[in-house]
Amino acid sequence: HALGFYHEQSRPDKDDFVKILWGNIIDKKKFNFKKYPRKTIDSLGTKHGFKSIMHYGSKVFSKN
Repeated sequence: HALGFYHEQSRPDKDDFVKILWGNIIDKKKFNFKKYPRKTIDSLGTKHGFKSIMHYGSKVFSKN
């Protein structure tokens, strides 16, 4: 966050890379997966990074 990056799963192109299972996310944590428009997020030309420290793990905020 200090460098101005958002989490990878909030990028405007996230749907090209990840599938969010909304029914499995704890309701009060769903805001963490909001997709932001390009005018809000500037990924500075970086590619989507599954191994990025800015990408949540597959079970983060999961109900199960």
